[in-house]
Amino acid sequence: MTLLIRQDRTYEQVYYEQESHFLGIVKTELSKVLPGFSILDFSPFIIGDEGSRRRPDLALVHRNYEMWAVVEVELEKHSLDHHVVPQVQTFATGRYDESHATMLNRRDSTLNLEKLSNLTAYSPPVVSVVVNSRLVLDDGWGILESDYAAQLTFLESFRSEDGDVIVSISGYLPAPRPSRVISLRKHKMMNALICTRPADVPAAIVDEMRMYWRERPYTWPVGRTKDTVLFLPPGGFTVRGDRNYEVVRMDEGSFELREL
Repeated sequence: MTLLIRQDRTYEQVYYEQESHFLGIVKTELSKVLPGFSILDFSPFIIGDEGSRRRPDLALVHRNYEMWAVVEVELEKHSLDHHVVPQVQTFATGRYDESHATMLNRRDSTLNLEKLSNLTAYSPPVVSVVVNSRLVLDDGWGILESDYAAQLTFLESFRSEDGDVIVSISGYLPAPRPSRVISLRKHKMMNALICTRPADVPAAIVDEMRMYWRERPYTWPVGRTKDTVLFLPPGGFTVRGDRNYEVVRMDEGSFELREL
């Protein structure tokens, strides 16, 4: 039995009889901590090496299409050797194609099918195992990471006598690196930033762009010509001529200006 003490209240760890119950909790809790991802039911047969066929439970798709993960949800009572390892082996060696992209698009129509197709065809998924207790490490589940390149996430629930519930998440959570969107430099004659590759600036940005600078949000007026995009700084911001700048897109979809 695992107990948790918080503010003079004792919480006892919750163990689940049905994987389906735990699966629902996993989807709810992951949606809270991974706002930059679509968390989707995903259970086609994946065909791995030697023709093995097994179904995952979920897929995580980064909304900027930087990465994706195939997720197996497990209970601590499941057999490592006879159940979990074969699942992980199949998903790690599985073949993913247009049919999987179409399935993901049907689950979330806001995702772009063409970008999903490129993602499933050219980017192997992370294989993620979400389990309801860290105690599985005492039973050897660490080999999923060391021997099979899977990632372990521990989602544990604790309930007090009066019914209050605490959820703890530890281990792996996907966090792709921010992607560079725009390269910028100082305009030769103005206190402004200039981009000489207009195609790099999202088409939806027309008159202004909201960007974080040193953790504070600012709105920059934007001007476009055929060959350049000009970013006019907010009051008090001095563009340095001896530095270059970049704009990166963060996990949650916001933009951040960085000085190089």
